[in-house]
Amino acid sequence: MSTALSLELRQLEGWLSSLEAPALAPGLARARDRLRRDLLPRTVGGDQSLVIGIVGPNNSGKSALFNALVGRDASPSLPTGGATRRLVGAARRELLARLSASSDWTRFSLEPHDPNQPERRAAPLSNASDPTQLLVVESERVPPGVLLIDTPDFDSIARENRAASEALLAVADLVVVVVTKHSYQNAEVVEYLRRWLAQGRPWILVYNEAPSEELVESHARKLAADVGSPPVACYSAPHDLGIMEGRVPLDPRRLQDPERQSLSAGLADLRQVEALKRAALSASLAQLAEDLVPLAEGLAAQGRGAEQLLEHARRLAEKSGRDLAAQAMPAAPFLNAFRAVMDRRANVVSRTWRAGVRGVRGLVEAVPRALFKPRGPDPEERLRGGLLAAEARELELAWPAFYEALARDLGPEARHASRAGVDRALALALDQDLPPDPNPSRQRAQRELERLPVDFASFQEACEHLVREAIEQRGFELDVQAGIDLATLLPAAGAAAVILTTGGLGGDLAAAGGGLIGSALMERYTHLLGSGIVRAARARWETSRGLLLAEVLLRSALPQAADLARRQAEQGAAAAATLRAHRESLLAHARREQPGGAPKTA
Repeated sequence: MSTALSLELRQLEGWLSSLEAPALAPGLARARDRLRRDLLPRTVGGDQSLVIGIVGPNNSGKSALFNALVGRDASPSLPTGGATRRLVGAARRELLARLSASSDWTRFSLEPHDPNQPERRAAPLSNASDPTQLLVVESERVPPGVLLIDTPDFDSIARENRAASEALLAVADLVVVVVTKHSYQNAEVVEYLRRWLAQGRPWILVYNEAPSEELVESHARKLAADVGSPPVACYSAPHDLGIMEGRVPLDPRRLQDPERQSLSAGLADLRQVEALKRAALSASLAQLAEDLVPLAEGLAAQGRGAEQLLEHARRLAEKSGRDLAAQAMPAAPFLNAFRAVMDRRANVVSRTWRAGVRGVRGLVEAVPRALFKPRGPDPEERLRGGLLAAEARELELAWPAFYEALARDLGPEARHASRAGVDRALALALDQDLPPDPNPSRQRAQRELERLPVDFASFQEACEHLVREAIEQRGFELDVQAGIDLATLLPAAGAAAVILTTGGLGGDLAAAGGGLIGSALMERYTHLLGSGIVRAARARWETSRGLLLAEVLLRSALPQAADLARRQAEQGAAAAATLRAHRESLLAHARREQPGGAPKTA
């Protein structure tokens, strides 16, 4: 195994361990288990042990075969089948000692077992709480370096039996599949074997209770085609009442072999252990790559679900935010845009004259303020105060409808489809954020609104662009210049506080704290350049200010759920991309690990 693969497997294991996805828990647990128990132990240098598992459907003769290979009745075997309910293994003493002492070998939880002790004899007859727990007995009949394992029936209706069989199949280097003429083409048996062997995991076929060699060969070809990969070797044993009664050991013989080699001798004479282990590694990598597919799809779907929910909440908030912004547009940036554009278009004499008049006017206006009252807020602050006051009034009126729509669609009623697809954490956050009483969230929105900045400069810049376009399209520049001269002479700086309401297109104006002269100027400019310029300015304001107000509404109504949905959307897409990249890399490693030829026994 390459260092690069070892490093990638450890990185992937760490990444999967940190991943929190309750909805994907079964698939996530399977991928973690395959890494921890199978692929990571394979990276331990010098581990040449060979895990050989015996699997098959009910009453096929698995335990009888295991006991014959081990040389003792270590696993319970009954004529009716189904006696073994947990993993039972056998190996030589030195191998068991080495595996028990290794902290890196985590394929199974080893538990010494002695079937000769009366109190331990019944242990394999009951299910283990941990399907990876392996009862192990010492046996010098097992080939050196081989850990031989018997399994419960994989077609059992008992979930624990299937879990134990799958715990073996997930990590075996070589699988001995035992079938009979009654089970070799059973659809459930074939599908189960296809799932575990189709990626190229090495396997040996043992056909028990064989009617004839010719029929066994025909059935073996059919099973290999159905499973998707050929066996390393095929063995058969004839029907024998003595085997069924336990009086005669099950001793399969190899097909198409003049010497009729026994399975016991074949396992003892495996000459390509490295090729077997590489084939098993390649299969495990490919299976892990396939395990990542539903995880990636699930994470991507989870991210999309969170994004769809957030998008619906945003749409509701943006509609209400635009409606709020539409109730009041500050007139000062609009008026200043006229002045700025016309100043830049005026001649040098006119610009100089206007600048001088503004300076004198400013000094004159400063005298009474200094003599009769303390200096108050500047015009921009007065404008901001008037704007926020208008928005606060409108928020008070608009909040109930906005909150009701949000709670109806995304709260416990879940009337919008996007709520149905969220995970438990996001659903809990939504329910906490959207209680029946809307007042706490409305108060949050009011506090947020008080702190919300107002970008007058950007709005004025946008209005200047509109003014330039309107002048170039309609003309009347001399009339507008005259209006600017008039505005320059007028001593009413209070125009900065004018708020343009939505009742009309320039004619319906409200003054917040003064600014009546500014209202008259607005009417004059609009009359000269057309009411369309006011509509365009309002649209710019509704867009820029409305989006800010929408964020205030969203944060206030969904203080937990909005941030959680945003994180899930981002993390879901990123996690899916990470898993897809790992999958492609694992498949590439799997292709490199495939042996040049099929492993063979002697």
